[in-house]
Formats: sequence, C-alpha cells, structure tokens
Amino acid sequence: MPVLYKSQAADAMRIIIHYCNSVGKPITWIHTDGAHELKGAGMIDLANEYRIRITTSNVGSSRQNRQEPTWRATCAAMRTELTQSRLPYSFWRHAFSHAEQGRNIRPSRAAPFDTRLGRLLGRKPKGAYRRPFGCLCYVRDAPRYVGGTLVHKAAAQAQRAIHLGYYGDEGGSFENLETKGEHA
Repeated sequence: MPVLYKSQAADAMRIIIHYCNSVGKPITWIHTDGAHELKGAGMIDLANEYRIRITTSNVGSSRQNRQEPTWRATCAAMRTELTQSRLPYSFWRHAFSHAEQGRNIRPSRAAPFDTRLGRLLGRKPKGAYRRPFGCLCYVRDAPRYVGGTLVHKAAAQAQRAIHLGYYGDEGGSFENLETKGEHA
C-alpha cells in the first residue's frame, strides 16, 4: 500500500492487516530493513497490538531484504512505462502502481504457474482487462434512462482521457492513503 510519508506507515499497515485477516491469511511476521524512523510512526505499537513479530536485516546487506530486488525490477518497469507512454516524470507514482499491479498478477515461471496475488487470494486473479499505461481511453459517462436509452442522443458519448490505472482492483496496487481524484 503506497504512502506519501513514513509517518503514515502504521495506518497503511493497519489496512493491510485487516485485509489479510479478511481473506484468512493473518500476518504473523514482518521482515524489514532497519528503518528507525518507523518506530516513531507507531509500527512497534501496532505489532505489539496484533502480536506480529518484527525482524530487521543487517545494515549494508540488501540481499537479506527480499523486497529490494523486487523494487529494482518494478522501478525499471515504471521507467519503461513512462518512456513508452511519453508522459512526464511527474506521473512516476501512477506508473509505479501500474507496474506493481502487473508484477502481482504475472504468472510464475515454474509450475503451478500461479501469481503472487493468486497465492494470497487462493484463486487465479483476472488480468485480461489491463490496458497499457498512458494509452488513450474514452470515459463513458453519458447519462442514461433506466432502460439504457441515452438522455441526450446528440451529446458526446465519451470524453478523451489518458489511462493511468484502475481503482477498486482486487490487488489494490493503485490505492493509497492520499488519493485526491487525480487519476483518469
């Protein structure tokens, strides 16, 4: 769950804990780097409240943190998506979320060819709906009557927009605490 500030870590972690509990996969152990600023963000109190064990990696050893290589690959995919879409770098957060969502629904190379999100949910997640980051899309928001007939048939049927990601996806990669309606 992306956050803008490390002080929001406990809020984001509480949401993650409740989500994991709701799908029957409670969190019992968190391994992180030695981010001392998270102690002031309430993570220790949260871990004590939910009886979660926290371990940290040694300073200067990124091989102990299994997330570091994943972030490097996701950042490379983010840069590729920004380059191919020809969008400015200010859209990096949206491109990162789109790349992260893609990594979570990509099947593994070895049998049984499941996905990260699929292992969490216990079923194969859908991914056929995904469109390229930064592509032109048309938002259909023309008002209709109950029967489906357009209210004003001569009006424009859709507005042009740039695709940045999906709200409400089951992976939740595009959701964050500080969303202000800036996505198309």
